[in-house]
Formats: sequence, C-alpha cells, structure tokens
Amino acid sequence: MKTVDRILATSDLHGQNKRFLDLLGKTKYNSEQDLLIVCGDLIDRGNENLDCLATCEALQKKGAIVLKGNHEQFLEKSLIEMLTTDTWRERPSNDLYYWIHHNGGREMYEEIKRMSYSSCL
Repeated sequence: MKTVDRILATSDLHGQNKRFLDLLGKTKYNSEQDLLIVCGDLIDRGNENLDCLATCEALQKKGAIVLKGNHEQFLEKSLIEMLTTDTWRERPSNDLYYWIHHNGGREMYEEIKRMSYSSCL
C-alpha cells in the first residue's frame, strides 16, 4: 500500500465538473501523493453531468476512490428502465418521473436523451 501525503474528500459534485476541476487545482491535488475520495452525488442539478462522470472515472483510474451516492442510484434505476422498456420517453415510471422532476435529474436526463438520439442517427 502506498503512503500518501494528504487525504482529500469531497461530495455532492452534482454535475458541476468545471467547479470540481477548479477545486482540484486549488488544492493542488496530485494523484501520486494524495488520496482523493469522492463521496457520491456526482450528478444531477448541474449541466456537466457526463463530464463529471468522465472526470471521476479518469481520477479513479489514477487511484481515487469514487463512491456511489443516492443520485447515482436514481440514475442506475432509471437507466435500467430506459434500456428495458420502449415507453420511458412517453410514459416514464413514477420513479423515473420523480428523479427527473423532484430530485434534480432533469439535466442528466436531457443529456441522456440527447446522447441516445444522436447515437441513432
């Protein structure tokens, strides 16, 4: 096990990738010397959700620990619905509707819709 100079922890990024990258810069995060722990809620509410996920995936490959929060659980459940039903765009389930309209998932949902439409073209 490698020794680390610092343990840095954050949570509730909520799709704000530029702010997260700015925070990493301000703390002078160095993956060779520091242990970074991201404690969930990477998505929802912000408009850089996919970028935030990609950043966290890249950081995880360099040794960061990325935990799933309740917003990632909402996304996971919603993605299963989107992949296993044909009606999610016209008649979303109550869980999918709640995630989009009451739990901050609207931006992430729109990013997914744009991605799925563009991949069909």
